[in-house]
Parts: sequence; structure tokens; C-alpha cells
Amino acid sequence: MRVVVIGCGAMGGVHASQLAHYGHEVTVVDRSPEVLARIRGEGLTIRKPDGTESTIRVEARDSTEGLAEPDFLFFFVKAHVTSYAARGAAGIVGDHTVAVSVQNGWGHGEALAEALPASRIVVGVTRQGATPLAPGVVLHYGAGETVLGAWAGDDLGPARRAADLLASAGLPASASSDALGMIWEKLVFNAGFSSVPSIIGRSAYSLKLLPDALRLAVGVSTEAVQVANALGHIGISVDEHVLAPAERFFEKIEAAGGIGGKPSMLIDIENRRRTEVDAINGALLREGARLGLALPLNTAVTALLKGIESNWQD
Repeated sequence: MRVVVIGCGAMGGVHASQLAHYGHEVTVVDRSPEVLARIRGEGLTIRKPDGTESTIRVEARDSTEGLAEPDFLFFFVKAHVTSYAARGAAGIVGDHTVAVSVQNGWGHGEALAEALPASRIVVGVTRQGATPLAPGVVLHYGAGETVLGAWAGDDLGPARRAADLLASAGLPASASSDALGMIWEKLVFNAGFSSVPSIIGRSAYSLKLLPDALRLAVGVSTEAVQVANALGHIGISVDEHVLAPAERFFEKIEAAGGIGGKPSMLIDIENRRRTEVDAINGALLREGARLGLALPLNTAVTALLKGIESNWQD
């Protein structure tokens, strides 16, 4: 299959490497000169917690201009550039191209639909765990399933095609009619367990050792559960979708020898980049306002993260 991966950070790197390793024709598109130089020169490297690594060659470009129509178009960019990336890629989308996003937060489906056919947009969540170590070098510290579904309508055909593609590359995946609900399940966890560690400048695993910070993260996520329930996702609960995932996350990091677990939001802060707070806690505030729900903890962490960003955005 011909696959274009837009954004070659942690998740983009893992998916591009796996797909290429299993024989698919992969092109990565990234705006970073350092990422492009590394992949073009030495290849794309994926490292495991035990120190083993693999390097694979893939085509690396700074735009989609001139590319042939792909079978699949994966978006692994930051939420605030999704619309820009979709518009840039619209010219290579053909009658059978499937656009896939497992980005963090809420709103990427709408952003993709601004430029791409809604019927061929697939969204979902992935439980792969990865973090960038350097441009073109990614630590893949946790494997897990990816669940995909239709952004609009009930046709699971494109989602099944995308899930089959990932499975063919050793990445467990399935299609589900409740993918939107699963996005909210992940969002309620990330609301607290990405924002709070990023504010204090520590990995999410550090919350296990900081009881006050852990209580704050759980409180932020509890507000997110209230929003999800009000939107009709009544199966989402604090016990099942905040506390239990936290324990599984801590166990995963411990199994990896304490490696990994740094939220992408914190990585953005360390690199003085805009974070995805607008797509996570900010999205909760927007939905909360529409629903008439007060979210004081999410209001506070959003203000703090925006304040941190202002240090380099003035």
C-alpha cells in the first residue's frame, strides 16, 4: 500500500517505521529541517527500552506537493496545525484515499473535514507509547491496540481498511462503531495526566510519587468525565477511565524500567513550542460552556499552560 505519514515525531515515527518494515511504500512529510536531514541521511531509528534499535529508510519530504495519490494518509501533527496540514494534503487525496487521525484531544475530525471528504475520515485512539529522543530517533516504550471508527456516518469500511493496514504491519488495530466515545475516554485521562505533569515539569509517572499533584490530576480528569457524561458518553467513569488507566500507565512505565511517560505537552514546553492545551483542556472548557458546566480546575490549568506558553509567544 502507498502510505503518506504527515508529522514524523513520536507516533508518526513508530507508524512510519513499522509500515515500511512490513513492505508498504511510505513517505513521511515533516516541516522540521532537522528531522528531514536525519531521516534522509541516516534513516528513521526506533529504539526499545532494552536498548535495541532498528533503522529504516523512508522517503522524507517537506510537503505533499508532487506525491502520487496514497491509499492512506495519516496525520500525526499537533492539533493546532491539523487544518493547515489537511489543506496542504488535499491535492493528493484521491477517490479511495483514507485519511486517518489518532491525535490527542478533541476537534481533529472537524479540522480534517474542512479540507477532506468527511466520509473517508477515520478517527480513533492508539495505546502505543512513544517519545522522541532526537530528530528522527524515537523511543517506542509501549505497545497497545489502536481503535478506529468513522468520523461521520455509520460506514466502517474505511476504518476497517485502516485497521487491517496497521495489523499487517504488526500494530494491533480494530474498527469500532464507538470510536468517538473512545476518544473521549482517552481525553478524560489526558486532561489531568498531561496538563498537571506539564505544569510542574515532571513526567506523568512522577504523579505516583507526588500525592498532591496526583489528586489535582484526578480532579481535572473528574471534571472531564462530567463533560463526557453530559455529552451522552454515560459509560465513562472516574474509576474505569481515570484511576484504572493511571495504575496501568504506572505499571507500564515500571515495566520499561522507568523510561518514558513524559507528556507530549511537556515536550512542547521544553522546546518552547505551542502545546495542545486548546485541544484537550480548552476543548473541555468550550464544551462545558455550551453545556452550562463550571470546570474550575480545567479553567485553572488552561490559564497556567497559556501563561507558560506566553513566555516565548510574546
